[in-house]
Amino acid sequence: MMLVILQILSILQLLSVVSSSSWCYDETQNDGPFHWYTHYENCDDNNQSPINIVNAIEDDDLEGFRFRNYEVTNGVMEILKNDGHSAKLTCSGVQMTLTGGDLGETFIFEQLHFHWGHDDSLGSEHTVNGMAYPMEMHLVHYASSYGSFANAVDKPNGLAVLGFFFQISEFDNPNLQNLVDALDVIPNTDETATVAPFSIYDLIAYGLGPYYRYYGSLTTPPCYESVIWTVFARTIPISSSQMSHFRTLFDDHAHVLEDNFRPTQPLNSRSVYYYAGDDDSSSS
Repeated sequence: MMLVILQILSILQLLSVVSSSSWCYDETQNDGPFHWYTHYENCDDNNQSPINIVNAIEDDDLEGFRFRNYEVTNGVMEILKNDGHSAKLTCSGVQMTLTGGDLGETFIFEQLHFHWGHDDSLGSEHTVNGMAYPMEMHLVHYASSYGSFANAVDKPNGLAVLGFFFQISEFDNPNLQNLVDALDVIPNTDETATVAPFSIYDLIAYGLGPYYRYYGSLTTPPCYESVIWTVFARTIPISSSQMSHFRTLFDDHAHVLEDNFRPTQPLNSRSVYYYAGDDDSSSS
């Protein structure tokens, strides 16, 4: 009898741990963004992301970026996964690196993912003068000096994330279509699909140019304040039809995966900087 009781207590303890580590985007739930800090204390720190970008200081020290291997498709395997919180793309077969942008060192591409709304009036995590976009894409990189994403994720300036806004266009974006087609194969959490190879550089080229720079955090738990944020001012086009495919996914609670964005956070004492240069970024 005592053994049974101990087994039950062990199971309850395990369930408690699993429950405490879960989170969602529903603001009405106890594990929603206003309560993340109860299990992830970093989410209540002072330098959190995303933010509403209002006033930015032009900074002459900022510069364009240099993208290496972002245009490569031969020998590259691109896997799209529904992770229950977003659609996440990882690549193997080539190492993509990011330099320039006053980052201070080389950063290595880890993954890209998306945040979107239930309709085209909202969806982005960052806003500009209070205005949201229907979707925002994040390209996540880690500092090469740390050797791995796992080592860099909680370190100061360990990550560099590039944020790109999407804006509704009358026409489909051909550079996004292979990824959009793969969404139909991964409606449920943990499902994956091999994406017909496409150039990530061709996709982001629409948005390259002026950008905002500030220092912040992951926008999901555990909210480590380790991110050099670059948010591009120009938008990438996407059609309403393409946008609708993102809203066919389901989250890890079997609900429609939409409005997967964190509310904007206080800027507090931070400054936001602005690079006004034209598109002097390059790919090799």
